[in-house]
Amino acid sequence: MKDFSCRRQSQNNNGNFTRKVIFKAFFLSQTNFNYIDSFTESLVYLQGDCTHTLVIRDMRLIHPDDVHNRAVYPIITFQLKLRFQKCSVCKIFRAAKATVDDKWTPENPCYFCEECFSLLHQAKDGTPLYTDFVEFDYNHD
Repeated sequence: MKDFSCRRQSQNNNGNFTRKVIFKAFFLSQTNFNYIDSFTESLVYLQGDCTHTLVIRDMRLIHPDDVHNRAVYPIITFQLKLRFQKCSVCKIFRAAKATVDDKWTPENPCYFCEECFSLLHQAKDGTPLYTDFVEFDYNHD
């Protein structure tokens, strides 16, 4: 299980960061509104090289039918479906590998299933046929 050290910065209207608060390591997927002190500023969460901006535009008062436990918010109401690329060669199976700057592929990046990747890039003994490309494992977009 990976642990990400995150720091929260608040950003004023000029785009300048006004303060930095260092937090203990936590997962952004497990962050809730208890970590937010003020709703008047946009919040920037940094996770490695990724920047996640949180801006709250609209808000309403709590309703009797709403969940009154502040720790469960934000409630996810929509989960985006994952997109999967198919193999660029056989167009049948899901891609498991992606190559960039591959001289023998028509697309950049090009996606391959395991079978097509091994047929086009590896000899029968498993050694690479050529190495002037960058290879990545591919899961989903």
